[in-house]
Amino acid sequence: MNTTDIRIRSLNEDDAARMCELNRQLGYEAGVPEMKQRMEQLGKTGGHWLRGAQIADRLAGFIHFYLRPSIETGAGLVVQSLVVDEAIRGRGLGRILLGEAEAMARELGLASVGLASRVEREDAHAFYIRQGYAVTATSRYFRKAIG
Repeated sequence: MNTTDIRIRSLNEDDAARMCELNRQLGYEAGVPEMKQRMEQLGKTGGHWLRGAQIADRLAGFIHFYLRPSIETGAGLVVQSLVVDEAIRGRGLGRILLGEAEAMARELGLASVGLASRVEREDAHAFYIRQGYAVTATSRYFRKAIG
């Protein structure tokens, strides 16, 4: 993959179907209407960014990151989603997308970019470490379904 063939751009509702396909590769199920609704909600909320990596006419990966104010550590940027098509993983596209979040953090004058990764995703953990990220906490995420 030649990096000159990659175009980074903002995502829009026309990308929803492909985003669903990419998310499925990581085990996250959502239909196109639901994805469009999620994207619309993010668009209405300040401090969220959705960037995609386009190769030729195909969305090959995407990243969602957001500004997170914090009493404990001060404001930082959080990568919520980073997905690269499994057919081209390991070729540098994830690094490029992660660089989008890091560039935004610098632009906003923030000191850090953080993210969480499911415990079983050891390949992803190794990738983040190669990009200069370090494990700084071990937590459990609790969730309660409402409704």
